[in-house]
Amino acid sequence: MQNSTITGGNVQYLTINEPSVVEINAIASIQNSLGPDSGRDVVERAAFEVSDRLSRMEYALMNGDLDKTSKIASGLVSISQQIGLTKFAEVASDLISAVDSNDFVAIAAISNRLLRQGERALYDAINLPDDEPYPS
Repeated sequence: MQNSTITGGNVQYLTINEPSVVEINAIASIQNSLGPDSGRDVVERAAFEVSDRLSRMEYALMNGDLDKTSKIASGLVSISQQIGLTKFAEVASDLISAVDSNDFVAIAAISNRLLRQGERALYDAINLPDDEPYPS
């Protein structure tokens, strides 16, 4: 946390830094069962799909379409679990629960967390080194 003083008052800035939510073992399982090239292709296609859905979810939220938001979040849960983003899937599930409860404060907080985690997770999943020693 960083402090700054402005006209006698104290302003605190919070830095949000969430660790990656990529589970290497799940990606390793895909790589080991399909081979490195096909495995990477599957992960990249799934990551693209997650990215696309996050964008559509953000658009649905901006338009106040909670039904569509919930459906998109449900799809995010399915896809992200398949490529080892289980923590991300949990946050997407939390968003579904918040939408079902019409908890607008929670929807705002959880959707922002989902976008932050998604950006980080997708970057990490796609940029795993090719020579990463995956467990067998």
